[in-house]
Amino acid sequence: MTGFTKEQEEIPQTWVTSAVVAPHTDGAHHFGKRYRQQQQTVPKVYICATMWHETPEEMRTLLESLFRCDSERALRYKGSNLDAAADFEVHVIFDDALVSSGCRRDHSILNEFAENFLKVFSTLSRRDATVYDASGRSEATPYGQRQKLRFPHGHTLTLHLKDKNKIRNKKRWSQVMYMCYILDHRVHSSNHDNTYILAVDGDVSFQPASMLHLVSNMESNPDLGGICGRIQPMGKGPIVWFQIIEYAISHWLYKTTESMVGNVFCLPGCFSLYRARALMNDGVKDTFVTQTKSGAEYLIRDQGEDRWLTSLILKQGFGTGYCADALASTHAPEHLPEFYRQRRRWTPSSFYSNLLYIKDVKPLLQRNCFGIWFLIYHIIITLCGAFTPGFIFLVVLQGVLVANKAVVFP
Repeated sequence: MTGFTKEQEEIPQTWVTSAVVAPHTDGAHHFGKRYRQQQQTVPKVYICATMWHETPEEMRTLLESLFRCDSERALRYKGSNLDAAADFEVHVIFDDALVSSGCRRDHSILNEFAENFLKVFSTLSRRDATVYDASGRSEATPYGQRQKLRFPHGHTLTLHLKDKNKIRNKKRWSQVMYMCYILDHRVHSSNHDNTYILAVDGDVSFQPASMLHLVSNMESNPDLGGICGRIQPMGKGPIVWFQIIEYAISHWLYKTTESMVGNVFCLPGCFSLYRARALMNDGVKDTFVTQTKSGAEYLIRDQGEDRWLTSLILKQGFGTGYCADALASTHAPEHLPEFYRQRRRWTPSSFYSNLLYIKDVKPLLQRNCFGIWFLIYHIIITLCGAFTPGFIFLVVLQGVLVANKAVVFP
């Protein structure tokens, strides 16, 4: 606990300290004025991580990043360096985190992955592992359970534990869950412009400065609906070496070009910042939560959710950007089967999403999302992507596997 009352915990620590140090009338007047000014200027970031069955090492990678953000913000407030500060809270959406206890059909307990997450958090916070034991500390919710943890410097982490028997699994529905929770229940309508959602994966590593770079770019351009950082793969082996080169080309060439001459067409969900006002638009959130009714919709919405969300933001007239200074790292597949499963999802959904951009070119041009030269560039990239050796190999191999019933689609 921080030692403050509930009302004081809603105010950053330096503001409370200022009131205590200068309790006189003039000091109280200046404190109130300072509080009102900073309440309007300090942005609020909701860091939302989607997790499934990550390893303890991958969980530790993400949690170390969050602990760094907690420490960095505390240091900024102690030094009164608020110019680049951003308040934040963390929400972790954990897919398939509960199992039946056996004694009662309506009672569930944490599975090994959720328990590993709590152990890693306890280790990093230098507390005993039994402090965050699930027994008696979980709050029952319609989707499963919820636990609230606290970082050493007072920031909170809400762990949303999903029960697959009560709510849909997969990443998009976790995104839908935190969007609806934050935008409908946590954000006031007057603060949409100053409130952001930072979407991260459960194995991402980033520095606080990277998050602040994204926030700074969004603050300087109110027309931006979303912005992404530069992603680097982590891991060992030739499969990872290939992905390092691929990611470098994707970010240094493709995303840089898109950001300069138009808008970025895909904000990757592993490290992207979204403006609350853009997501609150009827054509974004309300469309993003719709269910799939066909194979084509499943390909776009459930296997290419990041590209689809980006396209919804662009169609509402918001811009999307790329910030090379905001660096993040993610664990990449190290073995061929895992790499193949990943690309089996990415490649068809990316190609189909590119075709939809070309199909919906008229409203995008009317909203100044890009110009005619960028459209020509995009068509060339799409056609070239359809005839790359890797794409042809995936199509042929998947056709052989399906024909011989050697694989079952997830």
